[in-house]
Amino acid sequence: MALSAARNTRADAPVARKLSCKMAAAKIYAGSLVMIDAGYAKPAAKATGKIIVGRARTTVDNSGGNAGDLSIDVEEGMFLWDNGTSTDACTQADVGALVYILDDHTVTRLSTGSSIAGRLMGFEGAQCVVRSFIGVA
Repeated sequence: MALSAARNTRADAPVARKLSCKMAAAKIYAGSLVMIDAGYAKPAAKATGKIIVGRARTTVDNSGGNAGDLSIDVEEGMFLWDNGTSTDACTQADVGALVYILDDHTVTRLSTGSSIAGRLMGFEGAQCVVRSFIGVA
């Protein structure tokens, strides 16, 4: 289920790079995983062929506008994302492997019907430490 409010998604290392992206007609919450779809930033969702650009720095609401009316700042780095459900959750055996988008705050080990969210670097409690970097396809 997608975010319904801003989230304090903690970075596990210094942020590597920042980027400003034109937005789709959507609302993106601070702390959410952001992807590019048809050239515009939107909340990450399970779909194939999407490009991850990182974590949203602020909440921006362009849901009442047109694609490209507003921009959002995103950053790449290592972030803590929620782990998938019991059937698709990342495990210790997946450390070092690519992980995939389930929604705008959750990653999974299964690639079917999804796009790359980043590389699993480890765990902190139940959350996945994922290196999300601009341009992952």
